[in-house]
Amino acid sequence: MIPDFFKNKVPFFFKKILINFLLLKEGVVIKEAKNQEDLSMAYHFRWNIYTKEDYIDPADYPDKELKDKYDEFSINLLAIKNQKPVGAVRMVFFSQLGFPTANAFNFLNFEIPAKEVLEISKLCVIKEYRKTIVTLGLLKKAYEYSKEKKINYWLMGMPPRLKDRFSKFNVKFKSVPIQPPEVRHIEERKTAKKYFQKLLIQPYLLNLKEFDK
Repeated sequence: MIPDFFKNKVPFFFKKILINFLLLKEGVVIKEAKNQEDLSMAYHFRWNIYTKEDYIDPADYPDKELKDKYDEFSINLLAIKNQKPVGAVRMVFFSQLGFPTANAFNFLNFEIPAKEVLEISKLCVIKEYRKTIVTLGLLKKAYEYSKEKKINYWLMGMPPRLKDRFSKFNVKFKSVPIQPPEVRHIEERKTAKKYFQKLLIQPYLLNLKEFDK
């Protein structure tokens, strides 16, 4: 379980230290998927989670790897325990393709410079580890990458209940105003249509500068 300490308004620096300690205690290592073997592990792990949760049609991915056009412009992180993945997350950097969530929703007045934004996507953790330190460990590593690349905002498409859960730990995502979707937005969702429908996915934005205070 995640300690109540994380719900307190203490400096984020101390929370990062505690996350590192708890990961070590749990025997979990957060690593970047740098080679093809690690990337294939991340893609298969995503496929496995999304298939079990009935978010995708497995027949659409005969190689049992959930990947798309945005992976070329992404960094993937893995949470490893006993040499097996227990969690993963993808960080999508802005490119000529745009962001997955921005292409799946019809944003209204999104004025933040794209170079300051990173999309957090494909956040997957196996069920028995979803209330442990694994999720925070993945996001801490993503935060460190973001600060290194001078990223100030995270964009994330997620169910409202996950946004509410983050808020309990003083990680406060704000809703991105949207308009009714156009055909191109509906088309973008087709690769994981059930994921959008079942979880009522909505776009949110997190200001990382809040953690610098």
